[in-house]
Amino acid sequence: MNTQEEVQLSLRLRSLNINKVCILGLGYIGLPTASILATHGFKVIGVDINDEVITKLNKRETHIKELGLKTLVEASIKSGNLKVQNSPEEADVFIIAVPAPVTKDKKTDL
Repeated sequence: MNTQEEVQLSLRLRSLNINKVCILGLGYIGLPTASILATHGFKVIGVDINDEVITKLNKRETHIKELGLKTLVEASIKSGNLKVQNSPEEADVFIIAVPAPVTKDKKTDL
C-alpha cells in the first residue's frame, strides 16, 4: 500500500465514522495494516494468540522482517494508537487477518 492509498483509506474510514479498529492476527497482513491505521490516527487493538508476538511488539520489536515495518510499529505504539494484546475488545470494525486452513492439495478448507 503506498502513501496515497493509505490516505484514501483513512479518509474513507473517517467518512464512515470509524475510529476504533480491532485487527485479529498480527502477521504479514495484520501487523502492517494495524500500524498504518494507527499512524493515521485510528485507535487500533491488535490481537494475536501467540504470546511471544505480543511480548515482542510491546517491547517495540517486530517478529517480521519487512523494510520500514519496525519504524512503523515503533511509531504506532509510541503514539498510543496501537495496543497489542491476546484478546479482542469492542471496536467499530473488525479485520480478520489469519491464515486460512488448507488441505494437502493446497485448497482452502473453510
